[in-house]
Amino acid sequence: MSNLSGRNKNQKKPTQARTKPSPGADEISNKSKRWTFIQNDLENALDTWEELEKSQAGMSPEEEQFEKIKTIIGQLKDKLNQF
Repeated sequence: MSNLSGRNKNQKKPTQARTKPSPGADEISNKSKRWTFIQNDLENALDTWEELEKSQAGMSPEEEQFEKIKTIIGQLKDKLNQF
């Protein structure tokens, strides 16, 4: 029987290393666009967060008075504990 392929049956085919194909320019561009979108979204969220903190930073007069009363009560409690 003749071997049409020119190889002996005992010879193995060369193994090809299975590697991931390198990403194409379109795939890199899409990933870049997605990361840019995510980064912009996070920056907008941070800006919104900072604006909300600024607007909520000021306490109403009632809240300020309540905090003063809590402080005074805490000081009185400490003095009573000293006795």
